[in-house]
Order: sequence, then C-alpha cells, then structure tokens
Amino acid sequence: MSAHNLADYIAPWSRPLRESHALNVEAFQVGIEGGDTMVAGYALCCRPSISVSENLDELADELHEALRFCEKTRNFMARDICMSFALFVDNLRGRTASEHEFRHGELDEAAFLASCEERTSLQAICCYHMLKSESLFLYGDPEGAAAASARAKELLWTLTGSANNIRFSLYEALSAIGCLDRASPERRTELLEKLGKLCEQWAKWAASCPENFDHLHALICAEL
Repeated sequence: MSAHNLADYIAPWSRPLRESHALNVEAFQVGIEGGDTMVAGYALCCRPSISVSENLDELADELHEALRFCEKTRNFMARDICMSFALFVDNLRGRTASEHEFRHGELDEAAFLASCEERTSLQAICCYHMLKSESLFLYGDPEGAAAASARAKELLWTLTGSANNIRFSLYEALSAIGCLDRASPERRTELLEKLGKLCEQWAKWAASCPENFDHLHALICAEL
C-alpha cells in the first residue's frame, strides 16, 4: 500500500510523472507477490491517471487487462474506476457513434452511472465526469465540458490528494476559458475570479515540480 500511496498521492506533486508510473508498477508487483490483490487492483485503477503513454490503443489494452483482473479479484471499486477510463478512451478512439456518446462494449453512460450509484462508487463517478469534461473540451464543447466539470467537482473530495486532481484542474481551467466569450457579464466575472484562483494554484504546483506543471501553467496563462 505504501508504494501505491507514494505513486498516486505523494510523488506526482514533487517528482516527474514517469517516476510515479514506475512506483505504480512496483506497487502492483508487490501486491501480487504478497497476495494482496486489493492493493494490486488499486494500483491498476490509478495507473491511467499517471500514465506516460500517449498511445490510446496501448492504454486501451492496459485497461482491458486491468478490468479482467479487478473483475476476477472482485475489486469492484477499482473496476469501476478503470471502467470510467475505458469509456473515455473508447470515446477518444472513435469507438462510439458520436463524440457525445460514451460506451464500452455493451455498457453505456447511463448504465455505468446507475451501477456506480448502486454500489456507491463515488470515486468512479467523479472520475467519469472529470474525463467526460476533458473529452468534450477536446471536441470543442467548452460549455458541455464545464457542466461535466461541475458535476465532478461535487465529488472531488473523494479524490483528495490524488494525481487525478491535476487532470481535473487543467480542464476545469480550460473549459472556463472557453466559456468566457459567450458568457454574460455576471458569469464572466465569476469565471475570471475562478481562473484567478486556479492560476495561483497552478503557480504553486509549478514551483513544486516544474517538470509536471510548468508547461501546463504556461498553457493556462497563455489561453487567458
């Protein structure tokens, strides 16, 4: 469990992500060798958030194996989190009927969220809306992205300290920036206030670990 916590909750804030990825792989191996399949499953479900791979097909293959492992070991919380990433990756790979559809095999968005709510898999629900926000922003729908981000934020407390907060904060900022042009004067003021706080947060992160955050902080500032 120590390697898993270090990989996902400590190292990403001060060390390059590639080191977190290596620690995560170690956490999985330690879990397997020690017979602790729960820890191994937690390592697998955290891996996509600190992945250094840019290949969606490779990530999809990793998620397929992670889902099989979590299902076999009955680690349903880890499985649900992995599934949130699988829905996102299949969407980005063009495996759905439209950009706004999220599906993995026979499982669609509504069925996934209903099953998570039934099991109180709040982390998975948070991850799903966070990833949906990212996808919609990439498709040029900042309003949809902002709406998904707002839903994720309601449950962000379930991911306190996790590397997923990096991803969430980035697309919360970018979607807010994308909404500025069409915003009413009142909403524009609210968005600019939010963005000011986010820029301060990113500046602190960039000072803590420039390799992970400096370029993203620069991106947010440049977009503003």
